[in-house]
Amino acid sequence: MTGAGGGLDSAPGGHLRIDARGLVLACNHYVLALVGRTADEVVGGSIDRLFGTPSRIFFYTHVMPTLDASLTISEVQLDLRTADGRDVPVLFNAARAAAGADIEMVVLAFRNRIAFETELLLAKRAAESAVLEKERAIAEIVRLRTFESLSTLAGGVAHDFNNALCAISGNAQLMQWTMPVNDPMRPLLDAIDRAAHDATELSQLMLAYAGGAHLHLEPLAVDDLLTESHASLTAAMPAGVTVAWPAAASGARVRGDRSRLRRLLQSVVTNAAESLRPSAAPIGIHTGAREFAADELRTFRGYAPLPAGPYVTLDVIDEGYGMDAMTRERLFEPFFSTKGMGRGLGLASALGIVRAHAGGIRVASAPGVGTTVSVVLPRVLDAAA
Repeated sequence: MTGAGGGLDSAPGGHLRIDARGLVLACNHYVLALVGRTADEVVGGSIDRLFGTPSRIFFYTHVMPTLDASLTISEVQLDLRTADGRDVPVLFNAARAAAGADIEMVVLAFRNRIAFETELLLAKRAAESAVLEKERAIAEIVRLRTFESLSTLAGGVAHDFNNALCAISGNAQLMQWTMPVNDPMRPLLDAIDRAAHDATELSQLMLAYAGGAHLHLEPLAVDDLLTESHASLTAAMPAGVTVAWPAAASGARVRGDRSRLRRLLQSVVTNAAESLRPSAAPIGIHTGAREFAADELRTFRGYAPLPAGPYVTLDVIDEGYGMDAMTRERLFEPFFSTKGMGRGLGLASALGIVRAHAGGIRVASAPGVGTTVSVVLPRVLDAAA
């Protein structure tokens, strides 16, 4: 380091070198800029002129004795005195190779230290956020691949299952047509036909989950879907469970398959009914329509990515026991249930129906709070669409 700072002028902090008597041997432009002086005014003179009285006293009564005893001192706050008499707070570190040797000093303006630490903290948070985002992205990829594998499996099984059921139901009906009305075997064939019909419904649910079911798409008023589902849903509710239907019509329309969307509503409302606590409030159904930003739509599962734009909303709210995070993560797995075995596809079929309609589904829940299942479907703005 030369008298004017030499190669250390590009360093981010201030650098000083003084001898054992306190004479400044060298300093860089950072220090000169802080005190508003030239190198000729500082180099060769006493370091005393860089301090105000309180800092000068502290320097000779604390800093110098500490350097004599331990050869280093760190994170000391002093005030440098500028040429026009102002005090500039700085953080000060110093070291010497041996007692009586020259002292190397590093100075950083306190305001710059705060800015540096703030930038460091922001950079650390940004790095942590990037790591979390990467972990979430990896988890999402794993989840999507798992879902894709299950969908492929469910779709293949459903098609084969459906073909077998067609043969069972068809042969049962042929036997019914060829036997007398009072034949004692007819009730057994009727039972076989009904069981085959119920199993066909299950295969259709599996196809819905896989996204492979054939859809009859048409413009539909959401209010009409609720009206059509009112009687069947009311009848399907357990004893003591009621549904609070929307008080006002939303007027919103979607392009969808009527029977699939009614099954979607039934699946979500039935799931809510099975989660209710005794004496809980009625299950609430709310509909509406609004614009969604892309960031908000990322919180929904289903068709991905959901583009920003107008969507119809369907919210089913219950005051049940609620779910923890682990349960919420598994909620859309086929046949997963917190209520024991034999509960069917559950919300897995709802997810499949939503995906097939280019929509999304989101579950907000916490233990003891209840659950809100939100569905969004692309809104049809033109009634003739």
